[in-house]
Amino acid sequence: MLAYQIFQTIPTALAETLFTYLRKEERESYKGVIERLAEQQKMRPVFITKQSPEKQVKLLTAACGRKPAEPIAMQVLEIWLMRGRQEMLIDFLDRMEIKHNGDGMVDKFPDTMEPALLGSALAAMRQTYPAGEVALYLYVLQEQKEGGWPELSALLEAEPWLGAV
Repeated sequence: MLAYQIFQTIPTALAETLFTYLRKEERESYKGVIERLAEQQKMRPVFITKQSPEKQVKLLTAACGRKPAEPIAMQVLEIWLMRGRQEMLIDFLDRMEIKHNGDGMVDKFPDTMEPALLGSALAAMRQTYPAGEVALYLYVLQEQKEGGWPELSALLEAEPWLGAV
């Protein structure tokens, strides 16, 4: 699932969590996202910023759900995950024994994911984090490797709670 497709199906509450984080904690990034999306839709950024926070979420979610917005949508997801949900990323990487810089940045992902390790990592994460956030991370992770990981694809298709994005 590509980033723009995630925004087509993302639950409203998760979209609110994501954009509220950006609006409050990543103000410059939020401003840049608004400017780029407004330009794509041939509207002025002030139109979006003058709306209530709830209306902004709806407008931005819809705009990120358009195919031309794919790079912007991916940027929004990556910022939120790398800065707002860094603990979850690090937890997953540690459980999967994937080397990272301590902040969740990975130089090289493995070619394959050990199914047993993946299963136990996801079971533990399911107990610790909201399922929708875990699923969102996994869909974004799948895009980090061309073609994704077949082991992860199988889990995303087989586990109903992961389809909750």
